[in-house]
Order: sequence, then C-alpha cells, then structure tokens
Amino acid sequence: ISSYNSYLENFHSDIIALLLDPDERHGQYNTFLNLFLDYIITLGAQIQKNDYVLCEISREKGKIDIWIRDHTSRKSIIIENKINNAEDREDQLETYYNYAKDSGFEVDAIIYLTLQGNKKAPLTDDSELNAKIINIQAYGNSNDLCQGWLQQCYGVTQDEHSRSFIFQYL
Repeated sequence: ISSYNSYLENFHSDIIALLLDPDERHGQYNTFLNLFLDYIITLGAQIQKNDYVLCEISREKGKIDIWIRDHTSRKSIIIENKINNAEDREDQLETYYNYAKDSGFEVDAIIYLTLQGNKKAPLTDDSELNAKIINIQAYGNSNDLCQGWLQQCYGVTQDEHSRSFIFQYL
C-alpha cells in the first residue's frame, strides 16, 4: 500500500487515499468516500454529496497530497496532510486551490489534517479560499478523523480483510 514508513506523512496519505478511492481493492465502492463526505459536512464543509458520485482520488497531482474530484460535476476537495507536522510552503494552499481551478475544478473544501490539532492552516489574502478551509485533527477527540470517519468505516464493512486493515491503522 505504501512504500513509506508510518512516521512519514506519505504513509498516511497513501492509506487515506486508498480508503477514499471507490475503485480500490477494499471492495466497499463509495461507502468509505460517502462516510468521509458525511464527516466533513458535519464539520462545516459546504458540499453536496451528489456532486461526488463518480470520483477519482489522486495522490500528489499538482503536489496536492490527496485530491478528490468528480469529472462530471467538476467539483473537488483538497486534503493537505500535515499529520507529521511538516512545514507549510509559502502560499501552499493558494497554489493548490489555483491549480484545481486552472484544471477546471471548483474547490468545495480544503481539509487541513494535523495529528492533534495543534497546528492550523495558514490563512491567505483570499477570503473565498479561507472559507473553504476545515482544520481536522487525526487523533485526540470525538470529532477527529479516527472517531469521525475511520471508526465509521470499521463499523460498516463486513469484509474481514478491510476490517482488520482499518483496525490496525486505527
């Protein structure tokens, strides 16, 4: 699944992208993606789930850690993974936002994922972009990625391999 060690952010991005991807070998199709969409909606994402029916999940396209995009609706969600507290590059989120727009996709949300929520996404001069940013912590409270999404994925799948994989990742 990943050629990186667990202490590197790419490891986490590879796993998250695999679970989000309806075409991946977990065999859950859109289930995990829909649970993720439900989760970020509860955190304030202004999205319509029916805009994400035929999604493609990309890793490192345009240097975006995880990019969820639907070629039919032309809507997208950017996930910037800072689980391992990597530094932000100058104008990083703005660069990703503009890359998505230049590629013909509207950005509905930018998820800024940190390990324990100690770090927040840097704000930009663009108020429209800032309004799309949702800071999420991976672990540490009832609204984190583990409790809010991964536990839900674990609970719905009946496939023993997927359950074991999610359990081990949790």
